[in-house]
Amino acid sequence: MRPRTTIVIGICAVVLLCAAAELGVIMHAPQIVHEQGTIEVIMCPECENKFLTLLRGGGDIECALYDYGSTTEQALRAARARVVTDDKDGGSYGKPIEQEGLMHNKFCIVNSSLVVTGSYNPTENGELNRNNMLIILSPTLAKNYAAQFASTESGLMRARITPIVNLSGVRVQNAFCPNDDCEAQVNQVLLGAKREIVYMQFAFTSERLTRTLENAKARGIKVEGICDGGQWNTQGGKCSRLQARSWDLPNMMHHKVFIVDGKTVITGSYNPTNSGTFRNSENILVITDSAIAAEYRLEYEKALIESTIRRK
Repeated sequence: MRPRTTIVIGICAVVLLCAAAELGVIMHAPQIVHEQGTIEVIMCPECENKFLTLLRGGGDIECALYDYGSTTEQALRAARARVVTDDKDGGSYGKPIEQEGLMHNKFCIVNSSLVVTGSYNPTENGELNRNNMLIILSPTLAKNYAAQFASTESGLMRARITPIVNLSGVRVQNAFCPNDDCEAQVNQVLLGAKREIVYMQFAFTSERLTRTLENAKARGIKVEGICDGGQWNTQGGKCSRLQARSWDLPNMMHHKVFIVDGKTVITGSYNPTNSGTFRNSENILVITDSAIAAEYRLEYEKALIESTIRRK
């Protein structure tokens, strides 16, 4: 019976491929590159020193920065870095990008091999807010981010990227909004939760992700989070509906983080909002590694403790 089953399955596969071809659909598995590299996680206020050290190290530097402070500007100028920035809120050095939404990225590529990204804007306030920064040694990811930089700078279509990298055993998936539909990428990870979803968010208005979290909670999955208090009552905000804790301290809760089942972290510049999904230039990373997830979970626990102590 086994050979007959194999033949039937094979015929079905051919039929599906032919049907897909008729519809103009290309069916292929996502490309995965295996390479050796490292990932370093930094939580502010440790971000600025690390960031400036990289800039002052010299070499070929390209940065897409929503905004930056005077100290960072001096370092960028000294390094002769190529920079794109937001035309409304960005700094004076580099090329201002005019588009429908914000040029909201916060990343640099150093010597075509190192990527610096996260939620951290290299400003004076960025160092004081709850933020995270990643320093990733990966030529493949650097190539992907360089392609996004070139696309942003020129306004031309972005070159095809490698969506998934196995970096010394750590699975890293990268995506850029709005091209890659960051909301859908995040939603897919959240739908796969088996035990727990924890989040730290600055702004949260996505109805799709809100429903996914509500449905997860209804299935018995532990769902909890903390949102910036200044965004709590904004129009369309979902944090109150999700019963998240409100961060009401002077510095902002500026993370854009989900932690799933203690092993997968979603982070980057992307706020789960309509603007973040459909209008802004953004980027996210989905990292599957329990040790890295533990670092973000520790940051969440610290934020909860600080919020409770400062309220008393």
